[in-house]
This record gives sequence, structure tokens and C-alpha cells, in this order.
Amino acid sequence: MRRLLALLAAATAIQWDAAWRRIVPKVETTWSEASIMRNVAPEAVGAVTTATLDAHVLNGGFLSARRGAPSAEYGWETEPFQMRSGTSKALEGRGTLILNGVAETIPECARCALAALDAFEAPCSLNCYATGPGTKVAAPPHADAQGVLVLQTCGSQRWRVWDGRPFYASELNTKLTAGKGAPLTLEEPFLDVILKEGDALYAPAGWPHATSTLEDTSVHLTLGLDHAIFGLDRFSLARALAARDSGSRLEVDDAVALPFWSPMNVGATLQYLERSDAAARDVAVAFAAHAYRIVEAQARLYEFEDASPEAWRQRWRRWADESCRYVMAHNQFIAGDAFALEDPDPEMAEQNDLFSRRELEQQGY
Repeated sequence: MRRLLALLAAATAIQWDAAWRRIVPKVETTWSEASIMRNVAPEAVGAVTTATLDAHVLNGGFLSARRGAPSAEYGWETEPFQMRSGTSKALEGRGTLILNGVAETIPECARCALAALDAFEAPCSLNCYATGPGTKVAAPPHADAQGVLVLQTCGSQRWRVWDGRPFYASELNTKLTAGKGAPLTLEEPFLDVILKEGDALYAPAGWPHATSTLEDTSVHLTLGLDHAIFGLDRFSLARALAARDSGSRLEVDDAVALPFWSPMNVGATLQYLERSDAAARDVAVAFAAHAYRIVEAQARLYEFEDASPEAWRQRWRRWADESCRYVMAHNQFIAGDAFALEDPDPEMAEQNDLFSRRELEQQGY
């Protein structure tokens, strides 16, 4: 974590660190339920605006951008958007600008994500969303495979969040992608709130949520807590244990992710499991080591001086190749095999390279 700590020594990073240190204990108390936190992140106010985004691209920085809009057939459809056209163009017709991976190219967002990695001690990514005023459907109801932690940086936005429980192992993928292939029909929301500048909102993985804007343009950052994506979730833990002893596989549970204090803490994971036998210790250690490797790799992705398109492509390829190796080995461990890192798969590396090149092409580079 030496590089991570060095970056956090900067004043701006210390401010983000203070914000996350206030947020983490609040999320820990309700880690399996949605919650809103008022005035918890004053550091976020004005940190990222539409002007910030336009200036970044104008100065040669890269951003991966898409434009989203509701679809009667598919729930929500997105299409590539060239950021050099400007954010005002993206927000025309009540569209939503979707910027994935802003911590990989915008320095202030990188500092925010690095501080979050340190505070949560778990893998996380950072996206940014912008929507113009008076948009009744900024994002229609949909669920994500990540737990989402929203920081409102500019304007205000209405958020509705629905309870996604219970989660069945056989339906987990469907639950985590709900609303992205077909529209959702839902009952009364668990939360229905107006998020204002400096507020934060948390929705667990698999909990559908929807947004709309009021009188002003809204910009928010979303920290994706990637437990399920990297196999650090409750179901993966249960499968790893079941592959090593006679314990039954987990078929239903109200939680997807492990508690936030567990993934990188062996003792906390054992306490959560309520067992400390050899199989449980081996699994807890392996999960903590996997989480640490992913966090370290993400920290390297967020450390940069050059935000140009080609520099991003090189860093992202290294991250993709590295993380794929870790995930493949971790998945084999979950299935009951020994953890063993293998050489990068040439076909997977080629796909990663193709993806990064397409991202540049879609932005006109």
C-alpha cells in the first residue's frame, strides 16, 4: 500500500479520506439495507461538475462516455457518446451522461477512489453521471452487481430504491442485472428521497433504484463496491466452504456482499461465519488475500500523471490482464481447487486489448 499511502498524503486526498471515514461507519451499520446520509460529504460539493468534465477533455484528457435513455422494450438503453461534443450536447433531450471509470483519468476522481480503497479495504470503482433539469426518468428502475454509494456533487436528484431481498443462489445473476434487459414493475420503494449537494446514498447490490431531476442539472459520483464482481460475496464464500467440507450450499440469504469489515479481515470473516476450523480459516485467508491483490491492482490503475487516451489504454490493459488472472485463480479456489496463478490467457488478453481500442475509437481517437 506504499504508493496508495503516498498519494493520500496530498491535501486533497486527505479531504476525501475524511469524507470516506465519516461514511464507512454509517454504511457498516446498515450494510445490507439502503440508507441516506445527509451532509456527510461536504468535500464532494463542486468537486465534479459539467464544467470539470468539459475542461478535462478540452485539455487532452480521456473519458469513456455513453448516453443513457429509458426504453419501453429494454428498460434502459445506452449508446456511445463522444465527449468532445461537450456535456451540453449529451444532456439534450433529457438524456443522462454516463462516465464509467472516471478515477482512471480525472485526477480529483482518482484521489477520491484511492481514499475509498483505503477506507473500505475492498475493491471499488468510480463512475460519474450527469443529467439536465426536469428529467422525469434520468435512469429507470434497474439493479447493479455492485453496491452503490452515491455522492451528490452538483445540483439535486430524486432517488427511489427498492428492497431486492431475498436473494436466491439460482437467481443471483438475474437479480443483479434486473431492469437492464426488460423494464421492471415494482411496488412502493424502500427509500424515496431528494439527494442534495454533500449528501450520500447507499444501495446494496441487487437493490433496484431509479433517478429523476428537479429544477437544476445534477452531477453525482457513484462508488461501486465490487464485492460480487470479484467473488468476495456471501454466496462465493459459502460455495468455497461447501467445496471443502460437508456443509450445505447456501441457497437463500438476505445479503449478497460480505459485511464491509470482512473481505480483508480474516478474524472478522471467521466471526461472521461463526466458525474457526481449518477449512474456514483457509477460506478466510484466501478471500482476504484475493481482496488485497485486487485493491493493490486498482490502486495502480488510479495512479497516473498522464491522462491522455493512449496512456489510459496502457494502464487499463495492464489492470484488465492482471485482474483477470486473479479472478480466474480465485474462481478455481471457490470451486475447491488450490489457488494457482496461471500465465495470462492470450485470447483474454486479446479481448482486453480490443475493448480498450474500441473505447478510444468511440471517442474519435
